[in-house]
Amino acid sequence: MDTPILLDETFDKHSSSEMYNLYVSLGSTFFSYTIHDLLRNKFIGYRSVAITDTKKINEQLEEILSGDEHLQLKYKNTRFLYPSDNTLLLPEALFDENKVRIMFSYIHPLTEKDILKVNKIAGIHSHLIFSIPQSITLVIDKHFQDASYYQHCTPLLIQALENSKTGAYVVACINTDNFHLLIITGHRIQLFNTYSIRTNEDILFHLYNGMQNCSVDPSAPVTVTGMIRKNDDRYSFLNNYFKNLSIARLSNDYLLSYKLTETNHSCDYNLFNLARCD
Repeated sequence: MDTPILLDETFDKHSSSEMYNLYVSLGSTFFSYTIHDLLRNKFIGYRSVAITDTKKINEQLEEILSGDEHLQLKYKNTRFLYPSDNTLLLPEALFDENKVRIMFSYIHPLTEKDILKVNKIAGIHSHLIFSIPQSITLVIDKHFQDASYYQHCTPLLIQALENSKTGAYVVACINTDNFHLLIITGHRIQLFNTYSIRTNEDILFHLYNGMQNCSVDPSAPVTVTGMIRKNDDRYSFLNNYFKNLSIARLSNDYLLSYKLTETNHSCDYNLFNLARCD
């Protein structure tokens, strides 16, 4: 379902290029964005729009961007989040900007219509490389000058590293047909992978197996985010097996306008955490 923009009355469109960052996310089922007031360090605007036909996602993206007056404004920074399934996490010592496409093609098939983007993960001295269709970048670049591109897991990784200063940290970011599993122990990534899912049992299998392979006890805290709510069947199912299960919460480092208190923060956890990305 489409929603009208939730916007704090403090928003000043005449100062948008100086006072606000815009964070935009495109998924397989929805498009969303939030406006970050840099002076107050506060999220003051949010909107979500359903993607009704993934086969025509370029046309629908163009329609959304052209039809929303708040997306016509100039912002200090614009960051675009994309859920690419094709990723490669490389240690800084192995990263060579001139060989990125060659190295990536060893792992994932590439065509001339695929664009590669790179996110630096400073906390582990690594680079996350991902592909995005050129048709998407053409639409984004048309509407947003100098937009920065981020893979869906980049803000997840950055926030997880911040949360994992002590002990084991397990986080599962659940999407419509896959989920990202990240296991960190001792501030080191032990597992970072994406799994296809059809049922809740698929999530349970990969989550339990990943923890077992990384020697993490099932009683350890497990954080879930994405397409999951605390009162739904999926959460209840997983809670039967992981007693320290919890929904990811937005960092207390940021304020949230009262206008946004009813939004699904779990679904847009990575969108809001774009504020942590450089």
